[in-house]
Amino acid sequence: MNKKWEDITFIKENKEDGHVLSFPKEVHPADFGENENQTSLNGKWKFLYIQGCNVKKEYACDTYDDSAWDDIVVPRVWQLQGYGSPYYFASSYPQAIDTQKGNIPHISEKLQEIGVYRRSFSYEEAWKDKNVYLHFGAVKSALEVYVNGKYVGYSQGSMTPHEFQVSDYLKPGENQVTAIVYRYSDGTYLEDQDMWFFSGIYRDVFLYWEPKVTVRDYFMHASFPTKWQKDLMWDTKVPCDFQIELYFESVWDNQVTEVEVEISELEFLQKASVTLKKGKTFFKMKGEVAPLLWSHESPKLYDVQIRWNVGEKIYFKEEKFGFREIKIKDNILYLNGKRLILKGVNRHDFDPKTGWTLSEERYMEDIRILKELNINAVRTSHYPNNPLFYRLCDQYGILVMDETDLESHGVRRILPMSKKEWEVPCVDRIERMILRDRNHPCVIIWSLGNEAGMGDVFKKMRARGGALDGTRPFHYEGMHDKECTDFLSRMYPTEETLDQLCHKEAIVGLMDGVMNSLAADNKDITCDLYEEMPVVLCEYAHAMGNSLGNFSEYTKAFEKYPHMCGGFIWDFVDQAICVKKDGENRYLYGIDFEETYSEDGFKKKKDKKSDGAFCGNGILFADRSFHPDAYEVKKCYQWLDVRSTHPKSGCFHIYNHQMFCSVLPFYDLIWELCCNGVPVLKKKIEEEKLQGILPGKQKTIILEEIRRQEFPKDGEIIVNFYFFPKDENELERSAVAVSQFVIRPFHLVKPDVGKSDREATLVHKDLGFQMANGVMNLELSRVATDNNIDLGHFVPQLENTVLVRQWDAANKRLCILNQITKNEVGKRSIQTVYGHPFCNKLETEITDYKNGYYEVLVKVKTKRKDVVATGVSFSFQETFERCRWYGRGPHENYIDRKESALLGLYEKGLSDMSHMYLRPQENGNHCDVRFLSLEGKQHDIFVWNLSEDGMEFSAWDYSKKNLENAKHIYELQRGEETTLNIYGKMSGVGGDLPGMESFYDKYRIKSNELYVTHFLMKVISKE
Repeated sequence: MNKKWEDITFIKENKEDGHVLSFPKEVHPADFGENENQTSLNGKWKFLYIQGCNVKKEYACDTYDDSAWDDIVVPRVWQLQGYGSPYYFASSYPQAIDTQKGNIPHISEKLQEIGVYRRSFSYEEAWKDKNVYLHFGAVKSALEVYVNGKYVGYSQGSMTPHEFQVSDYLKPGENQVTAIVYRYSDGTYLEDQDMWFFSGIYRDVFLYWEPKVTVRDYFMHASFPTKWQKDLMWDTKVPCDFQIELYFESVWDNQVTEVEVEISELEFLQKASVTLKKGKTFFKMKGEVAPLLWSHESPKLYDVQIRWNVGEKIYFKEEKFGFREIKIKDNILYLNGKRLILKGVNRHDFDPKTGWTLSEERYMEDIRILKELNINAVRTSHYPNNPLFYRLCDQYGILVMDETDLESHGVRRILPMSKKEWEVPCVDRIERMILRDRNHPCVIIWSLGNEAGMGDVFKKMRARGGALDGTRPFHYEGMHDKECTDFLSRMYPTEETLDQLCHKEAIVGLMDGVMNSLAADNKDITCDLYEEMPVVLCEYAHAMGNSLGNFSEYTKAFEKYPHMCGGFIWDFVDQAICVKKDGENRYLYGIDFEETYSEDGFKKKKDKKSDGAFCGNGILFADRSFHPDAYEVKKCYQWLDVRSTHPKSGCFHIYNHQMFCSVLPFYDLIWELCCNGVPVLKKKIEEEKLQGILPGKQKTIILEEIRRQEFPKDGEIIVNFYFFPKDENELERSAVAVSQFVIRPFHLVKPDVGKSDREATLVHKDLGFQMANGVMNLELSRVATDNNIDLGHFVPQLENTVLVRQWDAANKRLCILNQITKNEVGKRSIQTVYGHPFCNKLETEITDYKNGYYEVLVKVKTKRKDVVATGVSFSFQETFERCRWYGRGPHENYIDRKESALLGLYEKGLSDMSHMYLRPQENGNHCDVRFLSLEGKQHDIFVWNLSEDGMEFSAWDYSKKNLENAKHIYELQRGEETTLNIYGKMSGVGGDLPGMESFYDKYRIKSNELYVTHFLMKVISKE
C-alpha cells in the first residue's frame, strides 16, 4: 500500500505555491454581473467516515452513487459533527501515532481515520479562457483531491491553504469534486500543538479564476528615514519610499502587459510596460509617498489597486495596506521609531461549538474584546489563523506575531532537529505562511513555531523566511541563536527568573532541568545574548482556571526595563467543547473525550488518556464571557494612568503611556469621591488641564476639593479616576483605564451589640459550632484550584504531596485539646484550643450575645507549612437572595490578583457571587472587606470585620463538598443551601508556571506568623 501520508519526503503533488490571497476582477466585465470571481463550495457535502485505511477507488469516481452517504457541513471538523472523537493532549500524541525514535513516521493503519467528502458544482461561463483554482482554506491533516474522477493532487500542512489548478479537469455543465482527508499523517508529528486533535475541512472552500496573464503574487513594503522625529503623532505624515514586488504568471512567452499601481488617497500612480516570459516574471515598482502611519493605536489603511491588461481586457487586484516600520535596535523593539511594549495574549482559533471554524461575528467579538482589555498584540498560537482575522487586525489595530504551523512537542528531542528529511516540510510551512500574510501591516513578527526543539532545520527556516521578507524580525523560543531568532524568548519565568531577565543576568538553573524533564524546554541564557536581543515572554501568566496571580509584577517590569519588550499571556479563551443536553449547554474538556486503549495503538495502558483541564487556560470562558482575571489584564495593560505619592494633598499625576496619541481629543477623565463606598462627588477634569499630555508624557493636576478636604468628616474616603473614550455614548461607554486612591483609611469600629437576657443558641457541635441558623467550622484549606494541584498534573502520584492536599490530610487529624464554655450575663462564649499537625497555635473564641450577635475570633500560627487559608466556613440550610459588601469587587479577587478590583460598595444576587471555571474549584473570593450582608427570605446576616489584618469572604449557593466533587459546572447542585466563607487570610492563586502555584514571596502566607480572623456577625430572623 502506497501511503503518501506516511512519507516525510512527500508533502505535496500538483499543489500551487503559496501567495497573497487576493483575487482579480475585470474593470469592464463583458458578460457577467458583479464580476464575482469566487464560487463558494461551503455547505453540505456527502460524507463517508472510515476507520482504518479501506478507501475504495470508486469513491472518487464522478459516477459513484453517494446518495446513501451522510450529509456533513463544510467547513467544520468532523469530530464535532458526530464522527470519531476529539482528543485533547497538551504535549503528547494520540495512540495512533508511534513516537519511538526508530519508528517515526509510523501511524497505526487500524486507528487511522479517513473522511471522504463529495459534492457537485456547475461550470460557470466566467471560467472560459481562464485558469481556475480549487482552494481549501485549511484541512487537517492530509488531503487528496479528485475532480470528475481524475486525480488532481495531494497536500499536507494543515493551517495554510491547499490550492490546485483544475482548469484541465473541468467540463461544461455539472462537475464533481472528491476530497479524501486523513486524520493522521507524517505531518501530524509537526502539529502537536496544545489543542484538540480535530480533523476535516474547516476553512472556506471555493473555486476562483485568474486570467492567463496575471499578477499571481505581490509584496508591498516601505522604507523610512533612518532617524525618526521624536514628536511623531498619529496624525503626522511621514515621507517614505513605497515599493511593490510583482510576481506575474503568463501562459505565453514575450507577452507585453501595461501595469499600473495606484494609491489614490496619496495621489500615487506608477505605470510600467512589462515584457513577460512564459511562466513566472518578477517586476518591481517604487515611488515616494507621505502617508499617515499604521499602528495599533491608529490603524490607518490605504487602498492599493494593481491593474494590468491582457489584450483588450483590464484586470485589477486590490489590497489594503498600512505604512509602518518594525525594527530592533540594540536590544529594544521599536514601532515607527518608538519603543514598543507587547501587551499580548496567545490566541487559538477556536469556537466551543464549531471548533476551528469561526464565524465573522465571532472574529469581530474577539477583536472587540481584545481592544476592550487593552491587549495590543496576539500570538497566533501556534499556527497561521484564518485570513479574516488578519484583515480585522489590520482594520482595528492589533499587532500579530504570526506563527508557523510547527510544534513537535511530544518528540521535540527527536525531530525536526538537524535532520535533512524534515527540512523540506518545515521550510514549506514557514514559506506558505509568509507568502500568504506578508502584506498585512498587523503582522510585525514571524515565528518559526513553538516547542519543537532545536537544530539546523530552524536556521534553514529563518534563512528562507528572511529571503521572502526582510522587513520583520523573526522569533523562536526553542533556540537563542541569531541565525534563528532576533529575540531572547522565554516561557513562564518565575519571580527569580523574571528578576534575572530584567537585570540581564545569566540564567543557568537546576530547576530548568527538572521542569524540562516534565514539560518545559528552557535554555541557558548567557549575558552576551542581552546585548542585541530584546526579551519577550512568548508565553507567561498561565491562566488555567483560577489563576493569573502576580500579573502586575510582569507589567511593571515591562515598563521599567526597555529591553523587556513584553509578552503574551497563555491564553485568550478556554478550549471547551459545548454540547447541548437536557436543554442546557454543557462545557466539556479532556476527561470527557479520553482515548480508549487499543492494542493497535502505540501507548501503554497506564499512559494518560487526556490532559484534562489544561485546555481551560483562557482569560475568557469558551463562550467569550470574562473570567475575573480578564479584568486584571485590562487594568495592568491600561495605557493611561493616574498616580500620586501624596493623594491627601490633592496632587495627582496623569500618565499617558500611549505611543502616538495624546489624551485629548480622545478621552475624558472623570473623578469620583466616595465615602464608605457611596459616591458623594463626581466631576469631569477640565479639558485645559488635559491639554499637552502627549504620548509618553505626564502632567500634574490639583484637585482642590481634596486638598481642602471638602468631604464628610467620618468614613473612609476614596477617590476613583476613570478614562472614557470621547466618541462613545456617555450612558453606555465603559472606562478604558481606572485608578484608585485612599484619602482617609477605614477606621475599625465594633458596633454596639447591646444586651439581652434571651437564651444563647451557640453550642459546640463536633469540631465546629451551631449558631442560630447555621453551622460554623474552621477553614484551614480550600477547594483546590488548578494551580494548587501543582506537580500532580504531571505526575498524579505526587498530588498528595502538594500543599493543599497536605492540609486536607492534616485537617482530618484536627482535635480539641481543651474547651471552656462561659455563661455570663448577656453572653455565652466558648474558648477552644485545638491540636493540629501543622499548627503551633490554633485557638478560637466564639461569643453569643444572645440577641443575634456573634463574635468570632480565630488565631492560627503554623510550624513549618505555609498557610492555604485561615478562617471559618458557615453552612446554612437555606438560600439567600442578595449579597452586599464593602470591599474589593465587583469581580472575584485574591491577594495576588486584586489590582483591578476597586474598593467599593457592591451588591449581587447570591448565584452571581460564584464564578464558574471550566473545572469547578475555589472561586468568588473578595479581599479587603470592611463589612458584608446576606439577605434572604428567612434570615438576614450582617458581618463586620474587627481585624486590623483585614477580612476576605466568598458566598456560594452550594456546599463545599459539592464543589470538591464536581468535575463540571453542570454537576453543581445549586440553590439548595448557602456556604459563607470568611477568612483572615487566604493564599493567592499563582500562575507563573503552567498548573502550578508559584506564588511570589510577598503573596505567600508564611509559617511561624500569627494570623487572626476576627469579625462580628448579626443574624436577624424574619419568621
